[in-house]
Amino acid sequence: MLLACSLVCRNWLTAMRRHLFSDVILESIAQYAKFAKLLDGSAQTFEGLERYVRSLTISTEL
Repeated sequence: MLLACSLVCRNWLTAMRRHLFSDVILESIAQYAKFAKLLDGSAQTFEGLERYVRSLTISTEL
């Protein structure tokens, strides 16, 4: 639902990112790789994403 809201209009995007990325849980190498790519800044649309992350959980199974 939150992802759909973020697509409604550009004005909603910042508010939705705060909720979508506040608690990040990485349970596989693939999830870690995708999230690392978002944070590296190469995806300009996700620039500054790290400021929204409040909790980061990385599985010990990685």
